[in-house]
Amino acid sequence: WIDYTNTYADASDPNKLIDQVISTVVDVPIDTTHKSRLKTILLSGQIADYYWTDAWNSWKREPQNAMARQTVENRLKPFYQYLLQLEEYQLN
Repeated sequence: WIDYTNTYADASDPNKLIDQVISTVVDVPIDTTHKSRLKTILLSGQIADYYWTDAWNSWKREPQNAMARQTVENRLKPFYQYLLQLEEYQLN
């Protein structure tokens, strides 16, 4: 999950990451409810974007840090699972 996400230029910004991933893997627009859910997953239920940004940047600074990696993986796995289960994704 991390290696794939790392291919996106703006992976540290949850809003840009969501838009970039959706435009890459889903051919049809998805509604804001799904986008909000994806963001909630990345932010671990918090409301401030920096919860994701800090976690991502911590991993980028120290990719060998197991705790930083685990934090990012624990957010990305359910993020991609949710995205790949959307009906919009299934239409691809």
